[in-house]
Amino acid sequence: MNRLLSLSSVLLLVASTGVLGQQINVTARAVSREGVALEWNGLAAHYGYAVSGTASLDGGAWRYVDPVDQWPIAGTDCTLTADDATAYLRLKATNRGRLISSTQINFMTAGNIRLLQQYVFGVFPPTAQYDVTIYKLVYETFDHRGLSTLTWGAVAVPTGPVPPVTGRLSSYQHGTVFEKDVTPSNAGSDDHNVGFAMAGDGYIVSMPDYVGLGVGSAGLHPYVHARSEAVAAVDLLRAVKTFLSDNGMVQPDGKLFIAGYSQGGHATMALHRELELHHTGEFSITASAPMAGPYDLSGSMSGPITEDVEYEGREYVPYLLFAYDAVYDLYDSVSDVLVSPYDTTLLPLFDGAHSGGEIDAAMPRVPRDIFKSQWLSDFETNPANPLRVTLEANDLYRDWTPQAPMNLYHCSGDEIVPYANSEVAYSNFLARGATVEIHDEGSGLSHAQGAIPCARAAKAWFDTF
Repeated sequence: MNRLLSLSSVLLLVASTGVLGQQINVTARAVSREGVALEWNGLAAHYGYAVSGTASLDGGAWRYVDPVDQWPIAGTDCTLTADDATAYLRLKATNRGRLISSTQINFMTAGNIRLLQQYVFGVFPPTAQYDVTIYKLVYETFDHRGLSTLTWGAVAVPTGPVPPVTGRLSSYQHGTVFEKDVTPSNAGSDDHNVGFAMAGDGYIVSMPDYVGLGVGSAGLHPYVHARSEAVAAVDLLRAVKTFLSDNGMVQPDGKLFIAGYSQGGHATMALHRELELHHTGEFSITASAPMAGPYDLSGSMSGPITEDVEYEGREYVPYLLFAYDAVYDLYDSVSDVLVSPYDTTLLPLFDGAHSGGEIDAAMPRVPRDIFKSQWLSDFETNPANPLRVTLEANDLYRDWTPQAPMNLYHCSGDEIVPYANSEVAYSNFLARGATVEIHDEGSGLSHAQGAIPCARAAKAWFDTF
């Protein structure tokens, strides 16, 4: 502790790409035997701050100070508890949502969007009035390790023949992907169809890649990590507003609609929570439509880890394990958890260049077979098991009640993300007084088949506001 305090004046002066040339003055004082209080001068609006720590300045890794999910914050003070693994601290300031660049990557006429609405989404009669242009945006945000980073996303904008003066701002969170070149910031992304279908009706559709995805992004995407999903989406919304204003385009009319399917459902609920807990003065949600998301990770989604049954989404299991280890530093080595050869063969497949099918082919039919029996026993019986604790931290129905209306869309026949995820979230939110509904869009539809019916129903609900 004394070592930490004696060096704090040096180590707490760290600038990001957004604050080069500006001084952050930090003071530190002991508040207890283990605690330290930090205060610093705030920079401009939209800046966020995070404190990370390391055990050594000689090549030691910097990580968010526990609890990880408290960061980033908008305030200019915090109180931390020191531990043996944190001898040194640093403060990082980031201009969250600062727009770096924009590039046009796709376009569709109103006539073709009407065909898309009718023949892909089953909307009849189709309603698109506007041509739509999709732009790739590069913007600044925080990553899951406490570093200022540039990341990618896209925005679908109604642009003609006579563009609207105002439009409904929306955020669409995409589902699980493994390859970095299929996300919304890439030309030809399948997610562009959602952008076209909505923007053709006058919506402005923000579509984040998430941290660690998109061509050029570094490292492993922190899969279904609620806080980083939400932070990336908030900061893209900020970049979108800057982009529209700078280019004299359609302006948001004050409404905000958020939706997403599968991982995107989880990210949508995380975004809803993030906006209502931390950004009420900046964004006001009109309606939220999480769809088929794994909201109950520690319960409804834990079956593939523990049960001796085949699972069609087996490639998601190591994705989650590796991602959470990257975020929370759960294990010294994956060999502590996985049996041979999976402790060495699986992680290299999550480099952003391999498809889900390739990862599936490298997995046993029963996902639990990749785990060591001793670890599985601990996961099943020990409430303090590190993975179980982090799953609970990313359940999205705990300790928060949505204030804006929320409709949950899901298909009860879903074999990948069980319908129970929506039932658990719905019952918890309803018991706490939320304005929430649950809609079963098909008992005979698989996870893949349910995406379009759920999206169609969510869009129809948004249109009623």
